[in-house]
Amino acid sequence: MNVNISVKIKKINGTIVIMPEIFNNINVEFNNYNVSFEYTNLQFIVRLESNKLGINDLENIFWEFYSYLGIILGYFPDIINADFADEKHLAEIVEQYKTKDCYIRTSEHYIKCMSEDNFKNSFKKFLIINKKAKFPISMFNVAMMRSMHYPEISMINILQSLDGLYEQIYSSRLNSHKIRLQKLEYLKNLLNEKNISVLDDKEYEKIKNITLKIDEINFKDKLNFLVDYPKFNVFEYEKQLLKDNNYSFNNLLNKFVNTRNKFSHSIDKNNVLNGEESALYIFKMIMLYRLLIFAEIKIIDLIDEEEFYKNLHEWDKYIHTTLGGENSNV
Repeated sequence: MNVNISVKIKKINGTIVIMPEIFNNINVEFNNYNVSFEYTNLQFIVRLESNKLGINDLENIFWEFYSYLGIILGYFPDIINADFADEKHLAEIVEQYKTKDCYIRTSEHYIKCMSEDNFKNSFKKFLIINKKAKFPISMFNVAMMRSMHYPEISMINILQSLDGLYEQIYSSRLNSHKIRLQKLEYLKNLLNEKNISVLDDKEYEKIKNITLKIDEINFKDKLNFLVDYPKFNVFEYEKQLLKDNNYSFNNLLNKFVNTRNKFSHSIDKNNVLNGEESALYIFKMIMLYRLLIFAEIKIIDLIDEEEFYKNLHEWDKYIHTTLGGENSNV
């Protein structure tokens, strides 16, 4: 028996953000099903067809595709109707996926089009990644939902999802020996600066903690690795232009770590992101997360570099101006 489902998605979202025709003229055969797409004036139509799978299986494949689409676009476009759900049930599902309006932006459309091979290979890779890292990817999706009223909570969700993504996918790729040498070098320099015979309790505890955790890969190590991993570095501005130690990228990393630990582990920390900083830097963390997925599913080379850097540099200027330029405490 041949089973078909069709899902109609809004092509125009948010404040007239028009979805690019990334999957134009794509009709791809997978092992047990076929996927094809159609763009009309106002709709993006996804069709799934199979003579081996049932409607529930095709529905599950669609939701996998929808998660994939959300990362490709940077937001979840609104679903108008679907063959597998009545209007009330679909409305309940769609409400859960509602992306906050501020994240629905044309400037997030870094990828303009794909070939059939691009789509087939990247979607197959995404299915594998989503199986391995389903929970952190779900946390990332939740962070962008309209129901998330506080940017601090959204930031924590993304930081947690980056931690999970690292553990599930990247942990074997980090050069732990290099991290260990860096910690030993730091410890050596610290000891050279101190008179060991007159160390106070605070200094002793600091040295003790570094020594005990010499082989531990902490969240800051993970973030450092993830930031440098993709082809595009979204924190290039913070690394290259903020030379003063008081406003260094290292201090921003510490804020990310402290913010995550304060709220997720109930550890009292002072040097954390405030609401304004969270609201600004969450956009960069979303960029980073998407780039990491793009790299894994082998479509990072499809990014329109001019468009990407234009958006990134505009965002750098906005952060610099909003947080007070050279007087910023970031």
